[in-house]
Amino acid sequence: ACQSAQIEPASGRGSVLRMAWDVRPDGCYEGTVGVSWDQWYPIDVTSITDRAAIEFDVRLASGTADQVPVRVALEDYGRQTSQIILDGRFTPSGRFTTDWQTVTIPFSALRGGGRELAAAPATVGDLPEFQDGANPASIKQLVFFLDDAGEILIDDLRLVALN
Repeated sequence: ACQSAQIEPASGRGSVLRMAWDVRPDGCYEGTVGVSWDQWYPIDVTSITDRAAIEFDVRLASGTADQVPVRVALEDYGRQTSQIILDGRFTPSGRFTTDWQTVTIPFSALRGGGRELAAAPATVGDLPEFQDGANPASIKQLVFFLDDAGEILIDDLRLVALN
């Protein structure tokens, strides 16, 4: 399989989401995992884009990395996305490890883009060369785009106010 996403128990955390993927082989394309905002009704986040963030806990299944081949994105009902590569700068330690840590991605860090944002551009299928970015007045979902290959665990996904 090119990708899998499953809920599993984790010591001291209840259940977590484990995502594993390898989209490098022929026939495998960019993997995606999406989360509806409000049962698929459009959400207007215009008034909070300068003071809110997407936050979640993450850990690698093994090893360490400065960057994970995952793009975190907001998608609107026009299929436009504002996205950013999951980078260590969004963690307190500056890198990803097998220890749980919190990722905080300000809405302001998300931007329009396309193929050039992919960690492995050849694997992204029909991703456009460039997109203007999601319309903050009509957000459909939060999406994790899975590029290249990797395995991570995610827990406690939330929206937070920035200080």
